[in-house]
Amino acid sequence: MKNRYSPFSFTLACIALTAWAVPSASAQLADSCGPFGGDDDNDGICDFVELDTYQVTATGTVESTPRLGRDDTSLYVVYSAQVLGSLNLEDGQIYMQRLTDEGAPVGAPVLASDGTGNNLLNDASGSKIVYSAFESVGSNTGVVRLYDTETGVVTDIMPFPEAIVEARISGDAVVWVQGEAGSTWVVYYNLAWLGTGALPIVLAGPSPAATDPEIGTDFVVWQEG
Repeated sequence: MKNRYSPFSFTLACIALTAWAVPSASAQLADSCGPFGGDDDNDGICDFVELDTYQVTATGTVESTPRLGRDDTSLYVVYSAQVLGSLNLEDGQIYMQRLTDEGAPVGAPVLASDGTGNNLLNDASGSKIVYSAFESVGSNTGVVRLYDTETGVVTDIMPFPEAIVEARISGDAVVWVQGEAGSTWVVYYNLAWLGTGALPIVLAGPSPAATDPEIGTDFVVWQEG
């Protein structure tokens, strides 16, 4: 099982969606608004979407998996970043960049991983960021880690390293993919269990293999086969 990342470098950007209006004669609305406008509120004015774009990163590293979150302090985006070496990508690290409510970056990005290993495939919910901390580039062995945006504390969710892929989080509920390719399972853990000795619960797999989980407030979905 290979780590999932893009081999291409790009910059992250944030787009804020705000409504704006262009006056138009009511009789001509159907044609004048075009495919990207309409008159949803029936006020005789075309409704459009304006895109306010802010560049979030400009580092020259290979950045991937941007995810939005909001804690008690502000909106933020979390992402992984890898330096492109002479031959291969180097170990990845997870960064959190705070944003204004308009989407503009504020201050310098904060390192959310512990600086060791190859950290990728992040997700965020509230003040909690989870990611896969692989032992090195090319290895699928590692642990799912938790970063608290308010305290800066990094915690291992898994009791010991295993073959893993991505993790997803919603509130205190975390799911991730574990196991070797072709025989993976989806695992569930509640962050309220930290420190209690409670172990993760297998939801599905390994036969058929379970992959690509997503988690919401009340449900977990995944792919089998």
